[in-house]
Amino acid sequence: MLNLFKKNNILDYIKNNNKTFEEANLNEVDSLIFATMMYTDFTGFISDKIDKYKFLMQGIDKLLKIPNEEFKKRTYYLEDREFHKLMMNSERFKFLNVSNFISIHDKEKDLQFASILIQIKKNEYQIAFEGTDYSVIGWRDTFDLGYRTSASQKYAANYLNNVLKYLEGKHNKDFSCTLSGHSKGGNLAIYSATKVLSEYKKYIKTIYNFDGPGFEKAFLDENDYKEIEEKIVTIVPKGTFVAELLWHSGTFKVVDNKGIGLLQHVPYNFLLKDNNFLYMDKITWNDPLCDKGMKEWLNSLSYDEKKEFVDTIFKWMKDANIDNLREVIDPKTFTKLLQTIKNDSKEDKKFVANTLKLLFEKTFNALIENK
Repeated sequence: MLNLFKKNNILDYIKNNNKTFEEANLNEVDSLIFATMMYTDFTGFISDKIDKYKFLMQGIDKLLKIPNEEFKKRTYYLEDREFHKLMMNSERFKFLNVSNFISIHDKEKDLQFASILIQIKKNEYQIAFEGTDYSVIGWRDTFDLGYRTSASQKYAANYLNNVLKYLEGKHNKDFSCTLSGHSKGGNLAIYSATKVLSEYKKYIKTIYNFDGPGFEKAFLDENDYKEIEEKIVTIVPKGTFVAELLWHSGTFKVVDNKGIGLLQHVPYNFLLKDNNFLYMDKITWNDPLCDKGMKEWLNSLSYDEKKEFVDTIFKWMKDANIDNLREVIDPKTFTKLLQTIKNDSKEDKKFVANTLKLLFEKTFNALIENK
C-alpha cells in the first residue's frame, strides 16, 4: 500500500496502483504517465496503423530486449527503464490496447513529432503527444511556437482530426477522448484540439497540459480556441519556468515538486499523495525572466525579427553539424560551434547580440520592478 505520509511520484503510482480502468477511472496522474511514455520511441514495436492494436506490454517487452545503447537512443530520462518495467507488469496499464504510434524527425520541415492512441475502455480513449527531445530539429520546432504555427502543431491537428474521424465511425458517434502532453506536447494537445473540425470537438473530454508553453495572446481570443477553452487543464510544478513562456487560459493547477530549478520540469519530479497530485495553492517561485521579462521581450520583436533570430541560431547549429543538443557538451563540437559563429557575417552576429541585449534589458527591468 502507499504510505499516505510519503511524497510519491509516478513510479510509485504505477507500482502500487493495480486497479484496472474499469475499477478506477482515468485521472490526471494517468495522463501524465502517458505523456511521459511519449518520450520513448516505440517505432517497430507499436503499429503506426490506427486499427492494428496490441497490448502495451507487448511493445514494452520488445523495447526492453534491445541492446542498452539502442535503448538509450530511444528514451529520454534516466528513470525510463524502471518506468517501462513497472508499466509492463502493472495490472492497470499492461493490457491497454495501443496503436497509431507515429514518430517523425524531418529536417526539411523542421518537424519533431510523436503521438499514440490508447484505448482506456470500450468507448474511451487517450491520445498523448511527445514534448521536445534532444534533437536540434525538436528545439527548432519548439522555438517556432514563439512566433508562428510550428510544423508539429500542424501535424498534431491533422493527426487528431484523422483519429477522431476514425473513432466516430467505429463507435457510431458514442465515444470520448482525453488529450495530454508534457512540455511542447501539452501545447500540441491544446493546439490540435482547437483546429479539428468543430463537429469533432464534442468528443474531446479533457485536455491536460503538463508544464507546456502557452500561446501568443491573439490565439487565446480566436473562436476555435474559445470552443475548447473550458476543457483545458494546465498542471505545473510549483517553480514552473516553461509554462510561463507565452500566455495561458483555462484551469490552472500547481503541484508540489522535488526538483530544483529547471529540473522541476521533469515529470518524474511531480509529487503525489494517495494516488493524486500533491496540489499547492499557488506558484511559490515566480520568475520575472519568464513571467514578465520574456513576454515583454517577445512582444517587442516583430515577426520578421523573431524569425531572423531563430533562423540564425539554428543556422549556426546546422553549419557546425550539430544534430543533437547532447553533442554540444563535447569540447570539440562546442569549439566548432564557436568557430562557426566567429566565421559568420558581422550583420548576423550583431543582430543576435542586440536581440539578446534587449532580452537582458527586459529581464533586468522586470527583476527591478519585482523587488
